[in-house]
Amino acid sequence: MNRLLTLYYSLLLLTIVFPSHILAQRWVDIEPALSSVISITEIEGNLYSIASTGELGQSTDNGQSWEVINILAENNLPDILPFSITFFDVNFGLIALREPFEGKRLLRTLDGGQTWNLIDSNFNDCIGFSSPIDFKRISDSRAIVLQVSSSNAFVTDDRGESWICYDSISHVGLISVSHIHNENEWYRNGNGGIFKTIDAGETWNKILQKDIFDYQVKTNGEIYALSFRSTEPGGYYTLYRSEDDFQSYDSIPLMIDEDIDINLFVLPDESSIYLHTTKDEIYLSEDDGQNFEFVQELSNYPLKKDFINDTWYLSGRGLWRFDETATSLDDVFDIEYLHTYPNPSTKTLHIDSEEFESYQLMNTQGIIVKFGMLQQPTINIESLPSGLYYLSLINGVNTIIEEVIKY
Repeated sequence: MNRLLTLYYSLLLLTIVFPSHILAQRWVDIEPALSSVISITEIEGNLYSIASTGELGQSTDNGQSWEVINILAENNLPDILPFSITFFDVNFGLIALREPFEGKRLLRTLDGGQTWNLIDSNFNDCIGFSSPIDFKRISDSRAIVLQVSSSNAFVTDDRGESWICYDSISHVGLISVSHIHNENEWYRNGNGGIFKTIDAGETWNKILQKDIFDYQVKTNGEIYALSFRSTEPGGYYTLYRSEDDFQSYDSIPLMIDEDIDINLFVLPDESSIYLHTTKDEIYLSEDDGQNFEFVQELSNYPLKKDFINDTWYLSGRGLWRFDETATSLDDVFDIEYLHTYPNPSTKTLHIDSEEFESYQLMNTQGIIVKFGMLQQPTINIESLPSGLYYLSLINGVNTIIEEVIKY
């Protein structure tokens, strides 16, 4: 009987592909109190974020720690929905509201975010200025605002006192964001392609005519633009890459499963492509888009990305930071293998050692599903779903990790 069980376990193991390592989960959920962040900005090394629920976050150490206050409660501003934020100096900041409140569309602070007040602005008969998803400072007095599902670009040259609106593009996308190259040269996206202005927003020229929903301008001037999945059976997303404002470009097909819908992408370095999906999942390719592997799950999928102080941030439904120093568990721990038995198991794991004080059991998504003290050298896994897990056994000094299977 024991020989038959051994043979059964051996055959079962042959049908399972073990990963050679656990990929790093490099997108860090920054601060639980900032779980509804819709926008983030920076001025003189200070980071500011605003949540749709009114929480203003401030960090002076590049997002490592945050001070959080609710500006709606502190300033007696009920029924207001903050939507995007920018600062012109360390004292002067503006928040654009999702919808006008009592005819006013902006909050202003003159003391670094401690107090905020509704202000009057002259919009010069501009129509709209609702759902202002993208708010970027261009200089110490100029800023641009883009709306959800709108072709308008709103520009101020006097810190929000007055605004000019430019009907800048055709084929509007749901989320349109700007990239500021210098005071007069800006980019924005739309479903019809990538658009560029060289005269501070007065005129916009289409430099790429593709169905684009996300793009990224790198510090070396390269531009990457991601098109929607092609509609034919087996169709794929295409990433376009150019060094000359799309006078010429390369096309990179992204070979990812048909049931995966991409929300945005990030290229943090020369070899990595991170795809963020509408199912709160992150996939990584390190071979120019030929293969993608699931690496992480977020609590909610983001809407926007920002490159601030040499660090990537995601926002829109929370706040995440890309931590390039994160390593895989294989790099952190010296992995050894114990005689945990039976493995695979349906109910109880027995540990062939009594030296360990505690344990953690993690699934392949990096989520700890069970932990506790080892009063006895056994762990009950009967309630866990079938699959592969990583068992960490801890004795206060050393941690040893073993792959275990629940079936």
